[in-house]
Amino acid sequence: MRQLLTILLAFLGLGGSLCAGLYDPDQPVLDLAKEGPLQALPFDLFRGRMADVMVVGLATPETPLRKAALETRDKLKGAKTPAELIRRGIVRLKLREVDGALADLQQAYGRNPRNYWAVNVLGTAYLATGQASEAARYLEAAGDLVPADWPARAAAAPVEAALLKLARLRQREQLTRPGRRTPEAVDDLFGTQLNAPGAAKPPADAIAIVQQMLLWLPDDARLYWLLGELYRATDDLDSAIIILNECLDSRRFDTKELRESRQAVLAAIAARPVPAGPEWKPSETRWWLVAVVAGPVLLVLIWLQVRQIARRIKV
Repeated sequence: MRQLLTILLAFLGLGGSLCAGLYDPDQPVLDLAKEGPLQALPFDLFRGRMADVMVVGLATPETPLRKAALETRDKLKGAKTPAELIRRGIVRLKLREVDGALADLQQAYGRNPRNYWAVNVLGTAYLATGQASEAARYLEAAGDLVPADWPARAAAAPVEAALLKLARLRQREQLTRPGRRTPEAVDDLFGTQLNAPGAAKPPADAIAIVQQMLLWLPDDARLYWLLGELYRATDDLDSAIIILNECLDSRRFDTKELRESRQAVLAAIAARPVPAGPEWKPSETRWWLVAVVAGPVLLVLIWLQVRQIARRIKV
C-alpha cells in the first residue's frame, strides 16, 4: 500500500511531477518518458498504474489514494497563481469533480492565456469530459505555445499530436453524427484500418502513445478499446482479450465491431498450437531402482500369501 501511495503522490505533484498531458508547470515530464524516449510499459504494470489513477475518483470505499488526493485539493484551497490553479484543477479532475476542475483551469487560463501548461491541460480536461470541440480549440492553440526550452518537448511531441488528432476526430463525429451516444468504430488515430486484411502495422510507438493518453483519460473506454486493437495488431492476443473483455463487461462499452473483434481474438487464441512437452522416455536407472525397492516387498507379499494358503490346507 505504501508503494501505491508513493505512485499517487508522484502523480499529484506531492512527491515529484504530474503525468504528461496534465502537466505540473514547475516540473513537466512524461510518465512514460522520464529518462529518455517514450517507452511502453509492460501490460500488467500499465494496468496497475491506470487503476491507481482511476481509484482516486471512487468515493467508496475511500482508499488511501483518494484521501491523499482530497488532502492535496484542500491544501490548494487558496490557489491563486496559474501553477497552483492548474495543480488543483488536475486533482479535482481525478476526483471526478468535473465542474470545479474546469473552473480552476479556466481561471488559470484567464490569468495568462499564453501559458502553455494552462492551455494544454484545459484542452485535455475538455477531452476527458467529452467536449471535443472545446478540446480541439485549446489543444490547437497550445501547439503554438510549446516552450522551446522544454526538455521533454521531443518525447512529448508524438503524444501531443495524437491527443490533438483524437480531439479533431471526435469533434468531426459529434458534428456529423449528432445523437449517436456509442460510437460504432474504433478511433482511427493512426490512419490505418487496424486488423483489417492487408492493413499496415501500426507505428512502433503506438502502444506507448495510447498508454500515455490513457493515464490522462483513464475513463475513456473507446480509447482503451483502441489499445486492445493495437495489442491484437502486434499479436499480443493475451493482452488484447483482457482489454476487449473489460470494455464489454466492466466498462459496459458495446458495439458490433468490438464484439466481432473479441470473437476473432478468441478464435485466434483457440487456434494456437498447444506446445508439445518434452517426450518422456523411461530411464534404465529408474527401472533398476524400482526393481531393487519393489522386488523384496513383492517377495514378502508372495511368501505371506503362500503361508496363508498352507495354513488353510492344514486346517
